[in-house]
Amino acid sequence: MINSGPETTQVANSTRENTMVSITPMTTELAHKLFSGFEQDKALFANEKDFVPYVYVKENVDKYVESRRKKGNVLLAILINEEVIGEIRFKDFDMDRRSAELGIVLKCDRFKNRGLGTEAIRLAIDYAGNGLGLLTVTASVLKTNKRSLRVCEKTGFRYDREDDQFIYLEKETK
Repeated sequence: MINSGPETTQVANSTRENTMVSITPMTTELAHKLFSGFEQDKALFANEKDFVPYVYVKENVDKYVESRRKKGNVLLAILINEEVIGEIRFKDFDMDRRSAELGIVLKCDRFKNRGLGTEAIRLAIDYAGNGLGLLTVTASVLKTNKRSLRVCEKTGFRYDREDDQFIYLEKETK
C-alpha cells in the first residue's frame, strides 16, 4: 500500500529564486486553483492543428481528481509560497520493483524556465524514496517536450529507451 500522506501536510520544501517551493498532497480545492488558470502549452504539439486551448470546467476537474485517485495515483500540488503552480503525479506503481512513473505539469509559461519545475521534481524524487518507499522513478516524455527532457536531465534521470512518440527515462531515488 502506498502512503500518500495526510491531506494537509506539506511533503517537502526548498528555496529557489528567494521563493519557497513546496509539494503537498493535492486536494480538490488545490486542483481547482491549478486548473482555473491553466494554459495548454502549444510547444508540446508537433502539429499545430492538434493544439486545443484548455477550458476550465469545474465538473471536469472534480472528475479528473476522483479518477486519478481511483486509479491509485498520488497527486501532489506544487506551490510557490501559497500559490498553486503545478502538479506532480505518481502513477503506474509496480510494487515488485518498487517503482512508479512521475509526471509534472506547470500551470502556465509564467512558471516555466525558472528552475521551479526542476526543484519540484527534486523534492518529488526525495518524497518517492523517503515517503512512498520507492526505489526507482520513471518518466515518459514526449519527444517534442524539450523542457521536460532538460528537467529530467538536470535531475539525474537516465535514458532507458524510446519509441515513435516518447523517450523513457528512469532514476533511482537513493
